[in-house]
Amino acid sequence: MAQLHVVFFPLMAPGHMIPTLDVAKLFATRGVKSTIITTPLNARYFTKSVERTNQLGFQMGILTVDFPAAAAGLPEGCENLDQITSDDMSPNFVKATVLLQDPLERILDEVRPDCLVADMFFPWATEAAAKFGIRRLVFHGTSFFALCATENMRLYKPQRQVSSDDEPFFVPDLPHQIKLTKMQLP
Repeated sequence: MAQLHVVFFPLMAPGHMIPTLDVAKLFATRGVKSTIITTPLNARYFTKSVERTNQLGFQMGILTVDFPAAAAGLPEGCENLDQITSDDMSPNFVKATVLLQDPLERILDEVRPDCLVADMFFPWATEAAAKFGIRRLVFHGTSFFALCATENMRLYKPQRQVSSDDEPFFVPDLPHQIKLTKMQLP
């Protein structure tokens, strides 16, 4: 029986790349060949962790696609949301991610994985995977903790019980005691 192969394609932002890497490593440690697709400048964020995972005897890899920064009106080398220096650049970044559909399809056609786990901000990845008969899962990076904490804060409003922006308060109804300050709230 052939080894299951899953490719992961996160949005080029730390808040998406880090949890995607964690999930890919989890898959690898369970015997699934895991490959992360990213851009050349973002590959460095994955390299050491992928190498360590491989040294432990698991199968992980990295494939790169060129990021179409110039074609989308971004400065050359701008391949990560952290490199956006103004709100005016955000639509260009989104445009660049849409331009990644063709390069992704070339990889899917060549590699023919069993499954594509693509970021929620790549809705076009569903069509790309379907084109090659590949299952597609959506990676949705919003954490359960953030959802629970936000809901509990909305219901109980513990932030209203403190007298200053830097005074800590507990987020109610969580399994562990979590302290926040008003300054830490969005």
